[in-house]
Amino acid sequence: MSAFALGASSVLGASRARLQHRRPQAVAKPRASIIAASKKKVFIDGEAGTTGLQVRDRLAGRDDIEIISLIGDDRKDPVKRAEFLNAADAAILCLPDDAAIEAVAMCTDPDTVIIDASTAHRVADGWAYGFPELNAEQKAKVASSKRIANPGCYPTGMIALTRPLVDAGFLPSGTGLVVHAVSGYSGGGKQLMAIHQAGEAEPWGAYGESRHRRVKSSSSQIIVPIPTVKKRESIKTRTGAGD
Repeated sequence: MSAFALGASSVLGASRARLQHRRPQAVAKPRASIIAASKKKVFIDGEAGTTGLQVRDRLAGRDDIEIISLIGDDRKDPVKRAEFLNAADAAILCLPDDAAIEAVAMCTDPDTVIIDASTAHRVADGWAYGFPELNAEQKAKVASSKRIANPGCYPTGMIALTRPLVDAGFLPSGTGLVVHAVSGYSGGGKQLMAIHQAGEAEPWGAYGESRHRRVKSSSSQIIVPIPTVKKRESIKTRTGAGD
């Protein structure tokens, strides 16, 4: 055993002996301080949007992280955003593609973990595709990455069904597939939502076709989606930002 380990053992042993003579209340205070000091800071860029609000709600109940937030006009101030992006241990981007690319450029701290909910970095070099079930190695890749692209709803469903078939040799890699996927209309973004909510849309229809933003991440996994929407929005929390 090294001198450092022996010294550490001696210190811990002496501390343990002293603590045995103290009341439990006296031990609880430093533990609370340690927990508070070890909290990781999380910044949600785009927190005021639909996706950002949902992410914040999911994280609000955790006592191991601290959410740092910008208020009012500071949310659009590039200097303030850069400050918070670099101060955070993890930043979650709930932004349109162009704004997400801008946010990544603002973050110069290599230790900040960035999770991008947009489509901007889903097949970008140096980014982990945030689908840990993709294969046996993907979970470790996501866990160790500083840049993680959140997969969308259509690619997740398609890839989950077809990737195991490719890996098992039942479906040749490169096979062209067409998937007719149907979602609530909020998957088409604010403009499509406004059309449906105004009662001006047909009950069912295609949108985006080959220009659709899911095509890039899906086609990298050999699939091309045909996005469609239904008039009835049955899932109230659906949002297009991370799909």
